[in-house]
Amino acid sequence: MYILALNGSHNNDGNTAFLLNEILRHCAEKGAETEICSVSEAIMDTKTPFA
Repeated sequence: MYILALNGSHNNDGNTAFLLNEILRHCAEKGAETEICSVSEAIMDTKTPFA
Protein backbone atom coordinates (compact mmCIF):
# COMPACT_ATOMS: atom_id res chain seq x y z
CA MET A 1 0.00 0.00 0.00
CA TYR A 2 1.24 3.50 -0.81
CA ILE A 3 0.11 6.45 1.32
CA LEU A 4 0.69 10.05 0.25
CA ALA A 5 0.11 12.79 2.82
CA LEU A 6 -0.48 16.32 1.56
CA ASN A 7 0.62 19.12 3.87
CA GLY A 8 -1.37 22.21 2.92
CA SER A 9 0.23 24.39 5.58
CA HIS A 10 2.78 27.04 4.61
CA ASN A 11 4.77 26.11 7.74
CA ASN A 12 6.62 22.93 6.76
CA ASP A 13 7.91 22.39 10.30
CA GLY A 14 4.68 23.12 12.16
CA ASN A 15 2.03 21.09 13.93
CA THR A 16 0.40 19.82 10.74
CA ALA A 17 3.68 18.41 9.46
CA PHE A 18 4.40 16.86 12.86
CA LEU A 19 1.03 15.11 12.96
CA LEU A 20 1.28 13.91 9.36
CA ASN A 21 4.75 12.50 10.02
CA GLU A 22 3.51 10.68 13.12
CA ILE A 23 0.64 9.13 11.16
CA LEU A 24 2.96 8.12 8.33
CA ARG A 25 5.42 6.61 10.79
CA HIS A 26 2.69 4.36 12.19
CA CYS A 27 1.58 3.41 8.69
CA ALA A 28 5.16 2.56 7.70
CA GLU A 29 5.46 0.35 10.78
CA LYS A 30 2.46 -1.60 9.44
CA GLY A 31 4.21 -2.06 6.08
CA ALA A 32 2.92 0.84 3.99
CA GLU A 33 5.16 2.87 1.72
CA THR A 34 4.71 6.52 2.71
CA GLU A 35 5.56 9.97 1.44
CA ILE A 36 4.71 13.50 2.50
CA CYS A 37 4.29 16.32 -0.01
CA SER A 38 4.26 20.00 0.87
CA VAL A 39 1.67 21.68 -1.34
CA SER A 40 3.20 25.14 -0.87
CA GLU A 41 6.56 23.88 -2.18
CA ALA A 42 4.94 21.99 -5.04
CA ILE A 43 3.15 25.07 -6.40
CA MET A 44 6.00 27.49 -5.73
CA ASP A 45 7.49 26.98 -9.21
CA THR A 46 4.22 27.51 -11.09
CA LYS A 47 3.70 30.68 -13.08
CA THR A 48 0.49 31.54 -11.24
CA PRO A 49 0.62 30.03 -7.75
CA PHE A 50 -2.57 29.91 -5.76
CA ALA A 51 -3.03 32.86 -3.47
